Amino acid sequence: MSEALIAPTYAEAAQMHRHFRLLFGNAAALEYLLASTPAPTGAQLQAWLATAANRGAFEQLASSAAGAAALCANGAVMAAVADSDKALQCLLASAPAVQAVMASSTAMAAMAGKTTAMQALVQSTDARRALVASRAALSVVAEVPEAVSVVAEHAPTMSQVVADLDGVRTLAASASAMAAISASSKAMSIVMGSANARSAMYDSTAAWNAMVASPQARAAMDAVAVEHSQNSTSHGFPTGVAAGVRAALIAQRGSTNGVTSYAGASADTYAAVGNTWVERYVRVTGLTHRVGASGVNSIIRYVVMQ
Repeated sequence: MSEALIAPTYAEAAQMHRHFRLLFGNAAALEYLLASTPAPTGAQLQAWLATAANRGAFEQLASSAAGAAALCANGAVMAAVADSDKALQCLLASAPAVQAVMASSTAMAAMAGKTTAMQALVQSTDARRALVASRAALSVVAEVPEAVSVVAEHAPTMSQVVADLDGVRTLAASASAMAAISASSKAMSIVMGSANARSAMYDSTAAWNAMVASPQARAAMDAVAVEHSQNSTSHGFPTGVAAGVRAALIAQRGSTNGVTSYAGASADTYAAVGNTWVERYVRVTGLTHRVGASGVNSIIRYVVMQ
């Protein structure tokens, strides 16, 4: 493993602090954060930052790419930062610090592990934009359900995620992330309103299974599903579907009692007898349907998933 990826020990941090004196006239933040053994707790850091001089020193440190990288490489320090709203304010107000956080799995793990830290992150326009743009950072968040829930419940962040195909695919690939997203009515409404997101959900078995298991996700699919009726005994495409088009069959029924509706990809894969809706929530590429007898109708509800 590259030495650049290994978080420094406190002995190394103390040496780093001495080198950083060359960069900063006021080394108070370095003294306190990187040369202390053990590292301060979040409460201790919060109290330390209550002094204007200390806060200024911390802001100066976080405003430098090198200083921010040193903070982000140290798990104990980042745990304290994530637990201090004053430290988070300073960190997220600095563009170099935001970039350093996104580039560090250590820093992102600390942020994702603290709900209040994630809430602060998504409230920052620059930070949430950086999060969506970083596959590595999103991948860390994706494995922490509580962190995903913060993203899911914050409409501006969730909207940015679904607008980015790579970003939404990162979350869709994670079963734990999708369990959290599927449980959020707000997030699922955003997902079902996005062609990018619908496509990503369709392509991921983990995402689809989570959605089908969730009442909130099924309700979101129901809300955008459209109905199609036809009286042909031969398979035909509903509106907006053609060969190769991905769709979700939500439900099907016949127009009257005793009538059979058949649906599938030009095949009688799913059959429903009678005029009561039979729920499906299945993926079908090239969805078609037909009725079992002349003079009556097959009716389906479906969503184009692209």
